[in-house]
Amino acid sequence: MLPKTIRSVMIISLCFLISNTQKLFALSDEIIAVVGERPVTKSIVESVIRVFGLQDFDQALDFVINSYIILNYISSQSIQVQDREIEEIISKMGKISDITRELENLGMSYDEYKDFIKARKFADQIFIELVGGAFITDQEMKKFYDQNEEEIRRAFERRFVYYQELTDVSLKPKIDDMKEIGWVRRGELKKDFDQVIFSLPTTGFTQPVSTDGGELIFFISKISHSDFFELKDSLDFREFYVKTKYKEVFELWLEGQKRKQKIERKK
Repeated sequence: MLPKTIRSVMIISLCFLISNTQKLFALSDEIIAVVGERPVTKSIVESVIRVFGLQDFDQALDFVINSYIILNYISSQSIQVQDREIEEIISKMGKISDITRELENLGMSYDEYKDFIKARKFADQIFIELVGGAFITDQEMKKFYDQNEEEIRRAFERRFVYYQELTDVSLKPKIDDMKEIGWVRRGELKKDFDQVIFSLPTTGFTQPVSTDGGELIFFISKISHSDFFELKDSLDFREFYVKTKYKEVFELWLEGQKRKQKIERKK
């Protein structure tokens, strides 16, 4: 056994090493923005990309800044959001212990995750307060449709599609040999399939598409556009309406908060 004095020195040295390693890590975790008094670190933005599946760093940074704006607003208004409410939302996704462990593997603490969920929940409440509970009416949706008709027609355009695997690209495909996919909308198929199907200005054959299994070609037999009265009772259209309205109304609220709160982005 090591003498007591040597063991003491080793323990002190180890504590010093751990302490300095933690300080070094903290120093290396770059602060890239400040929202009020909340620092936004590079590591939290990177963990948000992994946890929430966001596409890129800038999108994740906006997500963090917007969440911190909401959390600051909650604090400034002394609004009480019970931990129990947030825990109930999270527990629907699985066991808290399993979620906590998975979050740690992705670089985010459970408390940080709870804060983001709290911000999202309160954002929904703000939206309802801003627009009122009766904003999904035929009159409001018709007004929305008329203002965004071109975008809506594009979003809800459907094409009846067939496909065929090409064994010889020099041979012209025959419709009778093709397999039916059926009605599809933008975003329902793989991106490269979607692109060739919806870039065709009218019905007919698309350009061939290369896949790991060979060449595919599509045939569009029909194109359908729905008017408002066909769409108004569609759950997909109502979801599209709510999401668009949410973005429009909530972003205005966020811009107002950004003017009130001090937001600093580091270069």
